[in-house]
Amino acid sequence: MPSTDTHQVFAYGSNMDLTDLKRWMLEHLNTEPTVYSWETALLKDYTLGWNYRSLARGAGAANAIACPNKTLPGLILSVDGATFEAIDQKEGHPHRYSRGSAPLQVEPTNNKTTAAWVYRVTPALLQDHSVWPTDAYLNLIKRAAQEHSFPSWYLEELNTTPTLAGS
Repeated sequence: MPSTDTHQVFAYGSNMDLTDLKRWMLEHLNTEPTVYSWETALLKDYTLGWNYRSLARGAGAANAIACPNKTLPGLILSVDGATFEAIDQKEGHPHRYSRGSAPLQVEPTNNKTTAAWVYRVTPALLQDHSVWPTDAYLNLIKRAAQEHSFPSWYLEELNTTPTLAGS
């Protein structure tokens, strides 16, 4: 049963792949994530962007970019306080990705709007050109999107995203 330190995080990149999140936490913190639940959701007026170069990934990493009339599918992860702090560390909050000072409104598939933390690349690290991901990183996102039955238009968008040659 979730404790009072439950946090809602909107995952749209590699954090949607709970196996990858577990791998990162075991490698860096010697602990596993506590994810109480997850559900598909939409972040309105945002789109998936590739304008950040991740040093850890050696290529592009996903970013939620404000974009009127667009929608970014993802997962709302309900996590404990320790996992929330671990995600902060993984995302480099507040220096690389920042979750800001307040959660954003997201729409779970049950259509009941809720608030969740959304990590976005800090302005100082944004690139003015596309920084494509590796095949391995994009495949994490594709696998999670397929597993959670994301909309077909989004799966097609992921399938047509360029990747670094030979990655």
